[in-house]
Amino acid sequence: ATRDFVSEGFEAELVANITDNWRMAVNIGRQESVQSNTALVAQAVASETFANINASDIGDLLDSPARTEGQSFASRYNALVVAPYASIAARDNTTALELREWRTNIITTYEFSEGVLKGSSIGGALRNQSKNAVGYQNVLNVNGDAVPDTSKPFFGPAQTNGDLWISHSRPILNERFDWKIQLNYRNAFGDNDPIPVVINPDGNLAVVRNANPREIFLTNTFRF
Repeated sequence: ATRDFVSEGFEAELVANITDNWRMAVNIGRQESVQSNTALVAQAVASETFANINASDIGDLLDSPARTEGQSFASRYNALVVAPYASIAARDNTTALELREWRTNIITTYEFSEGVLKGSSIGGALRNQSKNAVGYQNVLNVNGDAVPDTSKPFFGPAQTNGDLWISHSRPILNERFDWKIQLNYRNAFGDNDPIPVVINPDGNLAVVRNANPREIFLTNTFRF
């Protein structure tokens, strides 16, 4: 069984030298991915098979004499085949779960060209992502099966994080090498709570993932 995804959006980027020493870049993107045509052939086969089962004497037979729940062949086929297809297909023409519509990135760096700090630079980055749908409430369809109510999504929170860095560069060994040392603090500030991935129809969290860790690292670069 297959389904279609149609994605569209845009991305804009602006890079500016505010002064001779100060640079800034801004990136804004919007994306949307809509699913459709979910398991069309498989659903048609399942629906026709279910109709044939209900029209025959086999539909009302107990699924197995060893089963004490008294489930019929028709009810089990509905629970295992028809209802799951209906639940998945109910999400057609909705945006893909976990996809964040808006993303914004801002990066800035300032380089010192004179004085005691000559050769040094400082900078930072800010990242923001909009909220995203991570689940739906349920509603009963015409067959009495629970399917997602795409008009009532559960949203995960928007995310904002940022980085900081400082560096210093200078020529060494009679100017035969350019040396640069840089200290980075990744995810230095911003959201650090567990991120919802899936929320059950009753509103309870089903799956979460850890936020990206805060990291500090030092790098040395030699150019010759």
